[in-house]
Amino acid sequence: RRGQSAGGDVGDGAALKQQLGQSGQQPESPQPAPFTQSAPVSGYQATRKAIGGAGGGGGGGGGGRLSEAAAEEVKAVCAQLVASDWRERQEGIERLSQMARQRPDLFGNFVVKLIDAFAPRLQDSNSKVQQQALDAAQSLVPQLANAGRLGASAGALVGQAALALASKSTEISCSAGLLVDALIRRGEPERLAQPLVQAVASASPRCRAELVEKLADLCERLRRPKPAQLHVEPELFRLLSGLTTAQGGGGGSAPLRLAVFRLARVLHGLVGPELMERARLAQSASGVGVGGGGGVGGVGSIGGRGWIGLLDEALRNSAPGPARGFS
Repeated sequence: RRGQSAGGDVGDGAALKQQLGQSGQQPESPQPAPFTQSAPVSGYQATRKAIGGAGGGGGGGGGGRLSEAAAEEVKAVCAQLVASDWRERQEGIERLSQMARQRPDLFGNFVVKLIDAFAPRLQDSNSKVQQQALDAAQSLVPQLANAGRLGASAGALVGQAALALASKSTEISCSAGLLVDALIRRGEPERLAQPLVQAVASASPRCRAELVEKLADLCERLRRPKPAQLHVEPELFRLLSGLTTAQGGGGGSAPLRLAVFRLARVLHGLVGPELMERARLAQSASGVGVGGGGGVGGVGSIGGRGWIGLLDEALRNSAPGPARGFS
């Protein structure tokens, strides 16, 4: 039996060799799938993982749709804020306020774009829209501050609110003043110094004294003298020179004089005796303007000791002036 079995195996092997020799083919054997077949699957899975995982691909796609929808919502609000119809602008302000209250994450992600569209409404030609915007902005300030987002938008808001102080409407002017106070109280003083100085430099005589008072309030909150030296000092020198001329834009008024004197004392307390030294240098630079302060003419053109004498008087004066510090 062993012989028959062995013979049979040998015969089968010979037959197989004969078949292979005739066909010229090699016997088939199980082979692993080529790498090129699995590569597309791996790439697809990697892509799915990048947008939310293979198991959560639907969620990833939903997130993309949500972002697109959020961007469209923000775009719609911005369009309403700049619409020609004042009712549309009112609705845009209301939608902006609702977004800040109900969807703070969305509002925070697009805060710069939203505030850029919103800030001009503080100077809107329609008094109803302007008042609504001022009221809404007062509510936005603490929300922005608590979220750490106020620094990116305070400059735009304070500039527009400062202009609104000149309004003939008592209600609008009062609301604008409260908004500036809120921005000074909750904002970063170092970032507000330059826009507030620019507002003072271009202010109407109607509200210049009040703005100088608010600039003094801001300087009391500065933690470093550098912003005061860079932005506020040049404007102080211009204000002092304006007090000595008939073309001072209302510079001779008693409220403005008191406000400028207070600002000088606050700055002197912040930067020290160097204030008077730099003032003398600026005065002696005849015909040479001092940079900053919104581009008002240089103080060097004022001859003699006119405004230097006023600065010396302000620093010697122990009267506190109409100070309004913050608690």
